[in-house]
Amino acid sequence: MGIIPVHSGKESLDDPVIIEAPHPVTDFNSQEIAYTIFASAYPHVTALLVSGVERTFGPNGETDMAHRTQSIFETAHEAFTKFGSVIIQIHGFDASHHPTEPLVVLSDGDGGINGALQAIASHLEAANLSIGIFDGFTHEKLGAQKNVQGRYARAFGAGFVHSEISSIVVYNDTLITQYENSLTQSILNNFGFPAYQIDIKIPIIALGIIGFFFVAGYRFSKTRPD
Repeated sequence: MGIIPVHSGKESLDDPVIIEAPHPVTDFNSQEIAYTIFASAYPHVTALLVSGVERTFGPNGETDMAHRTQSIFETAHEAFTKFGSVIIQIHGFDASHHPTEPLVVLSDGDGGINGALQAIASHLEAANLSIGIFDGFTHEKLGAQKNVQGRYARAFGAGFVHSEISSIVVYNDTLITQYENSLTQSILNNFGFPAYQIDIKIPIIALGIIGFFFVAGYRFSKTRPD
């Protein structure tokens, strides 16, 4: 297994980003895509984790690092993951086996969404790449529901982004460059964190409602007979 740790930049220490490729070669050169994003986003990353073997060796899935709880890959994943981390895991799918799927399918593994995933989706859409987001039902076959790194990340308070890339994108120089640039830009922008602007009207309205009931309750207490 390959590990490239980086600790040279305040951003990578405060908001650690980890790039992973648990299925190298098998998932259409996912290790090269992961490395390109890692190198382009440096030093806004903590580590690049690449499995040292493709997923198809072994009769019982022994080399499928995304589904093995006891492995060097998982141990490294747990060592680098902390609260607030963002883990981006690169995968690929054969378009001929999933002809109705968009060019990229994103998932956090349990049908939810997090700020990092939303930011990546926005950048991909801006690059005119069709995307889908696993919501618990849609894109279920590519939803990473049994991904052990995703489960650990969510339990540890980290953001997990599982990215499935169509072979149409992988083997098209223009499309894969757009994909890599989109993810790189998401990382460099720190995924838009702090995440979202708050509409000032919402707290004003909320305070107004609370104030109304407070005044009404006070007046009612004064009108009640002792």
